[in-house]
Amino acid sequence: MKASGKGKIGIHLEHAINYILQTKKLGNSNLTGGINCLPDSAYEQMKATKQMFGKAGGRQGYHFVISLKPGEGTPEIMYDIAMRFAEKAFGGEYETVVAVHTDRNHLHAHIIINSVNMVTGYKFQYHEGDWKYKFQPITNKLCDEYGLHITPAEYSKEPKNMARPQWERDLVFSKWIEQDARFCALNAENMEHFIFLLEKQGFEIKQGEHIAVKVPGMKRFKRLDTISGDFSRNNLEAMFKYGDASQAAPVNHTLPLIPIRKTILTPYQRKCYARMYRLRLAEKKRFTYKSAYLYEQIRKMHELQEEYLVVVKYGVKSFVELVHLKFCLERVDEELCKVQKEIYRDRASQKRSCKTAEDMAFFEASVDDYWKRLKQIKLQKKDNLKELKAVERCLERDGSTLDAEMEYWISVDDMVELAEIEKDEVPENPYYQVSAK
Repeated sequence: MKASGKGKIGIHLEHAINYILQTKKLGNSNLTGGINCLPDSAYEQMKATKQMFGKAGGRQGYHFVISLKPGEGTPEIMYDIAMRFAEKAFGGEYETVVAVHTDRNHLHAHIIINSVNMVTGYKFQYHEGDWKYKFQPITNKLCDEYGLHITPAEYSKEPKNMARPQWERDLVFSKWIEQDARFCALNAENMEHFIFLLEKQGFEIKQGEHIAVKVPGMKRFKRLDTISGDFSRNNLEAMFKYGDASQAAPVNHTLPLIPIRKTILTPYQRKCYARMYRLRLAEKKRFTYKSAYLYEQIRKMHELQEEYLVVVKYGVKSFVELVHLKFCLERVDEELCKVQKEIYRDRASQKRSCKTAEDMAFFEASVDDYWKRLKQIKLQKKDNLKELKAVERCLERDGSTLDAEMEYWISVDDMVELAEIEKDEVPENPYYQVSAK
């Protein structure tokens, strides 16, 4: 349940709770229950938890439904399964409302949980495949105890939708392919020249009724006309004929490199900087170094710069020092997490100890100090975690085969300012003589 864009922000969560608690849905059994909250005041308690942790916006809650086959079980069995499922699945750390509905020919239980963990303050995370691999086995085990029908773990066919990280990665690839394909099309003289330029960029081409391309790292070919209608064969011919090549500046995906004084870099720091330097150079000379081949690494340019800045900040001079830095940052993260949890526990304890209106007024008056301390800890955690991830990536990347390959292509023994490198010229049409005939 998302936050409402109009009026009360948690209206969808409130309506969902009211819906599952309807008397006509519950029937004569009238089986409802709550974990860490009372069903009748569940929404207000969930709302208070969100406010306590500063998580009032975004996702408001999650709604699960567990059903039995028609004719199986009793309302009491359904209630027991739903309550035990909620305890097992959510660890008893979320405010949860359970209601058994008997208005259909099959018994089913509705389970609504708050989106915010009342112990840690973190939001509940639901990922694709969680029901199949995490929650379905719990219901199967509980139903098996009562001799009820269970759904095999293989109930779900291979999902058509890819995982979100892969989807985001392909989305970036599609955007870059569109930009580079448009650059090639506006500089091409005809279809043959266009294909030639794409190949020089590093694309693998498949031709037929449609033109499809693939970048190393992509699993499947991507049709250009599905990325943009401008790349249909008819529209491409128009771009070749009427397109203005002077407006087709190449798209640079990498970040401009920060100025450095080469003399103060240690050999290890120089190696980290060289990674960024090679990618920047490869993109500026894209037709020479096949920029499309390096898309996956160019996508990580921001990460490379973060790694370099961390290495310089802490004066890392060797791989051993990098490993030591990783351990130090992990200890800092653990200490900050302990402090944050202690702040949460103290705040929750203060709230539970409020017995009178004066106590609640004092509690609310201290909210500014609470938010100030919590914000400071969170910022420290965020900065430390960012540096820790940069160090871990640096450890994983050190000695990669791609680095060795790029070192073979591009020597950085004599680094020059990238601004001094002239833009690579677009290769001439190798089919010009043929087309002239």
